[in-house]
Amino acid sequence: MPAKILIVDDSRQMRDFFADSVLRPAGYEVVLANDGLTGLRKAKEINPDLVIADLQMPGLTGIELKKELVKAGMKTTPLILVTAEGSEDIASQATLAGVASYLPKPVDIDVMLAAVEQALTIERLRREAAEATAALELRVRQLEVLQTMGRDLTASLDLTSVLPRLLQAAMTVTGADSGSLFLLDEPGAILCRRAARDPADMAVRVVEEASTDRVAEYVVRTGKPRLHQPRPTGSLQGIPSNPALYMPLRQREQMLGVLAVERRLQNRMFAESDVGPLFILADYAAIAIANARLFAAVQLASITDGLTGLFNRRHVMLLAEREFHRTRRFNRPLSAIMLDIDHFKRVNDTHGHAAGDQVIAEIARRISAGVRNIDVAGRYGGEEFVLLLPETALAGSGMLGNRLRQAIAATPVATVAGPLPITASLGVATAEPDVPDAATLIARADSALYNAKEAGRNRIAAYGLPA
Repeated sequence: MPAKILIVDDSRQMRDFFADSVLRPAGYEVVLANDGLTGLRKAKEINPDLVIADLQMPGLTGIELKKELVKAGMKTTPLILVTAEGSEDIASQATLAGVASYLPKPVDIDVMLAAVEQALTIERLRREAAEATAALELRVRQLEVLQTMGRDLTASLDLTSVLPRLLQAAMTVTGADSGSLFLLDEPGAILCRRAARDPADMAVRVVEEASTDRVAEYVVRTGKPRLHQPRPTGSLQGIPSNPALYMPLRQREQMLGVLAVERRLQNRMFAESDVGPLFILADYAAIAIANARLFAAVQLASITDGLTGLFNRRHVMLLAEREFHRTRRFNRPLSAIMLDIDHFKRVNDTHGHAAGDQVIAEIARRISAGVRNIDVAGRYGGEEFVLLLPETALAGSGMLGNRLRQAIAATPVATVAGPLPITASLGVATAEPDVPDAATLIARADSALYNAKEAGRNRIAAYGLPA
């Protein structure tokens, strides 16, 4: 594209000479103005690559025009001053104002073309140097972010804190103003949006919603980064209407999700140079996500029973102590239920341990389905289960226990040995003033359970009351 040169001179003869005899034959695009104020207005409109101005003009002198261009944000736009009034004072003023060249009239064509070429070359080199410096500064900032995030992310084991920091880092290294982080839900392989930030947001939001982003789904299927450019005819549903960059998150051969950044305010395209930093960050991210998930799985395994998915005995006792102290502090009711599968040894001896495991797992499922969200259910050991019922007095816990007993007895349990009729006995106790701790409360529920079994099984008994 030819350089655009603005000629500002009140002499039509000089304007036409510069335009038609010097600049246009040399391949330059020329715009004309007949006074300083008109020249300033046109300069703001067209943002020329170079201005050639007469010294003495109506409205603004050539030196005043240069000063106004600086005020208007065109400090680097070169200006060549042409004048018939050469003097050391004028030359000094021109130099102080930042004029590129100072040419006396009459102007030699070769001299003017050389001055024009020199001014354009100097400005081009200055611009290239500025762009190179900006690119280098951006690269340094990217490396600093990557180094910091690489260290911090791989050391963090909390997924809810990893995801927002990861998305913010991705936006920083790419200069994006929006973004989303998608993760595959492992059990169902459903792509979910887990972190997001829009231009109006103060910070990254942690979310949990099914993805509707078709480009993210494409990246999951292909495992390849995607530089998305908006369609000129408008965006389709589920496809961004702004420039976006998608990066797969992969740990070895396992696809974890997608990291996506977007430029909504700038509407400036992403470049190949943005892909590299995001690729490096995605590697750190995949490690951090895998570590956090593994840590969460280990933590869950340490507090749950592998067969039933309920809390194990150690964790139930820990929760029981916490709940007991809360109950005492706020003077609120608390009850416990011990539940035992009737004649379970007979199931194992007659039908085998596989059938026995199926019975235990199904009873645990029925217990989970029958309790409230605030209740705590756990496997106490063998075929025994324990339930903690906050905000529940003895009568309420007895009603809940009886509903569980009925739900267990109502439907045979499907096993490898066929459907087996199963019943359970339950013992209930409440945290009376003379109960010193959670262990005593559970021991009393266990004692009531013993009474229920002694009274014939498939029934519920309360501590201190007849079965």
